Amino acid sequence: MEDVVSKDNRSITRPASKVMLGGGLALVGGLASNIIVAALFGAGANMDAYLTAMVVPSYFQIIFYSSLSFVFVPAFIEAEAKHGEADAWALVGTFFWLTAMVLFLLSILGSLFSTAIIHALAPGFQGEKAVLASQMLAILFFTTPFVGLSTLTMGIQNARNRFFWPSFAPALGSLGNVIVLLLFSSFLGPLTLCWGYLVSILLQAAITVIPVLSHGWKQTLPLQDERIGSLVKLMLPLILLGMLISFSPLAERYFSSVLPDGQIAYMGYANKISSIFVVFLASGIASAIFPSMARTYTQEGIAGLSKKNDFGLLLTLAVALPAVLIVGALAVPLTSLFFERGAFQPADTLGVSQIVFAFMLSNVLLRMMGNIFQRSLYVLKDTITQPIVDSVFVVLFIVTARFFVTQWGYVGLVWAGVLRNGLSALVLWALLILKFPRTNLNQMFVSIVKYSSAALIAFIGGRLAVVLLANFPSIVQLTFGGLISSGLYLGILAFLDREMLISILELVGIQYLLNKFPHFGDYLFQRKPGQVEGVTDESHHI
Repeated sequence: MEDVVSKDNRSITRPASKVMLGGGLALVGGLASNIIVAALFGAGANMDAYLTAMVVPSYFQIIFYSSLSFVFVPAFIEAEAKHGEADAWALVGTFFWLTAMVLFLLSILGSLFSTAIIHALAPGFQGEKAVLASQMLAILFFTTPFVGLSTLTMGIQNARNRFFWPSFAPALGSLGNVIVLLLFSSFLGPLTLCWGYLVSILLQAAITVIPVLSHGWKQTLPLQDERIGSLVKLMLPLILLGMLISFSPLAERYFSSVLPDGQIAYMGYANKISSIFVVFLASGIASAIFPSMARTYTQEGIAGLSKKNDFGLLLTLAVALPAVLIVGALAVPLTSLFFERGAFQPADTLGVSQIVFAFMLSNVLLRMMGNIFQRSLYVLKDTITQPIVDSVFVVLFIVTARFFVTQWGYVGLVWAGVLRNGLSALVLWALLILKFPRTNLNQMFVSIVKYSSAALIAFIGGRLAVVLLANFPSIVQLTFGGLISSGLYLGILAFLDREMLISILELVGIQYLLNKFPHFGDYLFQRKPGQVEGVTDESHHI
């Protein structure tokens, strides 16, 4: 009989692998888009204006969309289980139209007041730079409703065990962005960045919105329905506290608006590199684990949720730690290969590479850890703890950011964000330990030491490869450095924690290929020759 724990863990790794497959395709499209942006616009005042305008709609997206998705998905699953499919889809219809109406109104108002918003957000911007940022913001605000509907419908699709196409959506969006950039950049200038992004969001939304609309709903719920009120009450703390939690990017732009031209762009390009791994790693595990957590809690209670949280955390650390350290080791050739052409110069490569490790640490490792803790709390219908913790550390960031940027410029500003996210993740973990049944923390810390040691050795291997190949092209440094460092990590993990290695291989889809080579598969998965995966001697006697 198949081991119950392994089977349960695959309820996360297999859906996550589908998300990562779609994310891999999205990665290719996003990379192509970023390469073209760097070649056309480089790292100067135009990119500073674009990235500053972008944080405003992103601010509202984070406030409304995360609360909507995390509260709605468990409610949809619960309604479907208790009241039937028709009732669950009536809930979908109600929130679909509410989301659309509220966010379209917000877009119109934001576009009308774009100039005043930019003056308040970036007082260091003057003249043409301020005007350009205002024009960009007026366009970008209209991405807001489509991102909202996309987020809502993606959660619905994930709850229905549809993972690949939602994760593939950014690839289609990137293709649209590339077409707009190539066709219209000579006519529209830097405003092409905004129109390309708007087209990208429209195409992404279509992937998840169209299937939901095609399924349809026979009725919607009245606004006075008890469940609507209950969901709104759960969302309110996330929205209200989210206004403070999500304020740090706005504060970051406020403090960075006085920096020399191009340094905001450096942060933007480093963030793009880390975003590649967010799409490929963080989104996969997070998308798969949330519905799995909700179902496990419904069936097994808090003990089952605790085990699911622990596995998600260990899987996150085993995947994210090597990613952060290996990319940090290869930051210079990676940045050069991706962006150094056209308007993007070697000096820009050095400026971006200084902060790639910090962005990876914050956006990948700490974000992935936070995703696991956040989802555990939301499954418990605790929508207060995480916003309060994050709010405290956002205030800390705002207080310390000016000092960091004064002392160390844009590099200091990035590390102030890392400090905030790290402290927030540690506090959330400590609070969850208190909520969950007593777990084997010693075993958890032993696993963390294993993964950290293996990742550090991988970092050293990658760094040495870059130094030894310094006179070779970036692609050679990146290829050999990546192969050496990843090979070291996987090889060490095979000795230290074979079960986690199997989970990682399944996560990235390699397990399927290994099963095509039975002799190596028998060694890796410790099967007897000819034994089919998941079938033990015991199962033959049942």
